[in-house]
Amino acid sequence: MRKKLLFALALVCAYFVGCADYDDSSDNHSVGPNEKEAVIDTARYTVIIYGNAGGDMDSIIEGVYEQMPSLMKSKDVRVFFTYKYGADSSVVGYDEDDNLIKTPFNGKYAEPGQLVAFEMTKDLDLDTIKDHARMAGESIMMHDPGRLTSVLDYVADSLPAKDYVLVFWGHGQGFDFDVDFPELHANRTALAKSQDLAAVMYDEWTLDLETGVKDGMNIYEIKEEIENSKIKHLAGLYFHNCFMGNFETLSEVYTVADYMVASEHVLESDGTLILNLVKELYKKDSFQEAVKASFKDSKDHWRKENKKMKQNGDLSLLKSSEISSFFPIFKDIAKRLNTLYEDPKQKDIIDNAVLGSYYTGEWDSEIFFNDVIFFANVLASFTEDSSLIASTKELKKAYERLVVDYIDAHYSDGNDILSFSLSVLLTPQSFYNDETVWGYTRKEAYENTTFHKKTGWGNLLSVLDGLDVLYEKLANLGDGDEGGSGDGDEGDSEEE
Repeated sequence: MRKKLLFALALVCAYFVGCADYDDSSDNHSVGPNEKEAVIDTARYTVIIYGNAGGDMDSIIEGVYEQMPSLMKSKDVRVFFTYKYGADSSVVGYDEDDNLIKTPFNGKYAEPGQLVAFEMTKDLDLDTIKDHARMAGESIMMHDPGRLTSVLDYVADSLPAKDYVLVFWGHGQGFDFDVDFPELHANRTALAKSQDLAAVMYDEWTLDLETGVKDGMNIYEIKEEIENSKIKHLAGLYFHNCFMGNFETLSEVYTVADYMVASEHVLESDGTLILNLVKELYKKDSFQEAVKASFKDSKDHWRKENKKMKQNGDLSLLKSSEISSFFPIFKDIAKRLNTLYEDPKQKDIIDNAVLGSYYTGEWDSEIFFNDVIFFANVLASFTEDSSLIASTKELKKAYERLVVDYIDAHYSDGNDILSFSLSVLLTPQSFYNDETVWGYTRKEAYENTTFHKKTGWGNLLSVLDGLDVLYEKLANLGDGDEGGSGDGDEGDSEEE
C-alpha cells in the first residue's frame, strides 16, 4: 500500500513542483540543463495543507489558490497543497423532512475525485492544475495507511525547511467512538459504512449517498503518520476543521507539534485564517507570533463570516507542552466526582450541574463536548465541594498557561457563554456502556485514549447518567442545533 501511495503521489507531484518558479536571480532551486543535481533551498517554514472537504467547500479552497500567489514573496516560506476534490452531488445535510441535501460539484481546477498536489508559487498558472490532476476517487483515500506520511516525506525531500506547519482542511467531528479505535485502522475497508462522521477528517469518496455515512482519519493515525515520516515533529499542527479542540484529541497528538491551533466548535472560514497565517509567516520570527498576528488580521472578517452561519466559532493557539499539566487536574476531578456520585444527594446535584453545562456537538450523535472551564465552574458552584473548588482554580491556571492566543466569532441565538475554552467529552451512560456495530463497547474505545489512561475520565462516564435525561429531553424536542446549555448562573449569554 505504501509503495502504491508514493507512486500515486509522485505522478501528481512530478507535474506541479517546479512548474512555476520565482523571478529571482539568486534563486538556486531552478536547475540548468547541464546540471546533474538540483540544489534545493531550505525555507524557514514549509506549510503543508492536507485536505478533502467536498460539497460547497471545493470552491472555498480554490479561492485560497487564487489569493495566495500574491502573498508568496520568496522561498523563505513555501506552501504545498495536497487536496482531493469532492464528489458530484455530495451530501451536505438534511432538510426538514430528513431528505438528503445534495450539492452539485462546483470546482474549476479539477474534476470530481481528482487529487492535486503542488507547490504554490507567486507565478503559478492555476489553469495548469487541472491539466495534470490525477483521478483518485475511491482508489486512494486521504486516510489510507501511509498516505499522509508519503506527502510529508515528499515535502521533506523537495521543499525542505527549518520548521514545518501541517494544516488539516476538512470536516472534523472531534472524538468519535466509531472511528477512534486503534484496531479499526487495519480493517477500514470492511468497516467503512458505519459511522456518521469521522473523527479528524473524512474522505468524501467513502460517502454512501443514501445513508450519508462517511469514513476518515482518526486521532491515532495522525500521530502515527507524522512520527513515521521524515519530518516527525512540527512547529505547528493546525486543525482547520470542526470540533478538534477537545482534550481527547489534543492529548493524543500534542507530542508531535510545538503548538496546536484548534476550535471546540464548528469552524467556518472562507480561507481568511490560512491566508493570513501565510502572510504573517513571512513577517514574524516564529510560528506562534505569526498565528497571533493572523488572529488579529482575521478577526473582523471572520466574525462577519460566522454571523451569517448562526454558529459558534472559536479558535485557540495552544502551547503543546502544557497539555500534560491538565492530566492530574482532570484525574482529581474525575476521582472526586465518582466519590460524590455515590451520595444520592450529591448525585442529584451533579446531574443538575451536567444539565446546566455548556456543550457543543449535535444531540443526535449522543456525544456532548462540554466546555471544560464552564463545566468546572458549574460543578464547583453546585456542589460547593472544597476539592472541586480547588481543582477548578488549578484548571484555570493551567488553561492560562496553555492558551497563547484566542479569537472567537459566535452568533448563536442564545446559549453563548462569556468566553469559550476547550472541551471534554460527556455522553449518556447507557450509550457509553453499549456496543458499537464493530462489537467493542464505546467504553473500550474511550479507555484506549491517552486522556483516559492519564486521567481515568472514562470511569466517570461509566456511571454518570445525568446526560441520559438531557438526551431524552433533546430527542423529544427534536433540537439538533449545535451548542447548548442549561439555566445555571454561569450560562448567561453574551449579546452580539
